[in-house]
Amino acid sequence: WNGPTSTAYIDVPPTFFGETKGLCGTYNQNQRDDFLTPDGDVEHNVIPFANKWKMNEKCEDVVEKVETDPCSLNMQYAQAAQEYCQMIKSAIFRDCVWLVDPETYYKNCMFDVCACADGNLHS
Repeated sequence: WNGPTSTAYIDVPPTFFGETKGLCGTYNQNQRDDFLTPDGDVEHNVIPFANKWKMNEKCEDVVEKVETDPCSLNMQYAQAAQEYCQMIKSAIFRDCVWLVDPETYYKNCMFDVCACADGNLHS
């Protein structure tokens, strides 16, 4: 991700395959267990997952806030995002669908494009 306000790149060598835990996921090519908690259960939401990985128990839990879908705020951006993000569901990725659910990536793409759109999308 490299949006207008943040950048995060994490490069993990292949020698760590299947050996990571925490906020970077499990690095085992199974996205269904990336939210594995220290207790061994799998969360389905990022907020409780992150709260369980706090290093200092004295820190307060982060509470979920209601986010407004940026696509609902601007229909022009929503239409442009839909056209742009549709490639994630296209035939080019057909062979990957059994391994990675494209719907999650599609929804994230829609959110990001609508939130960051300036009317000038480049493919």
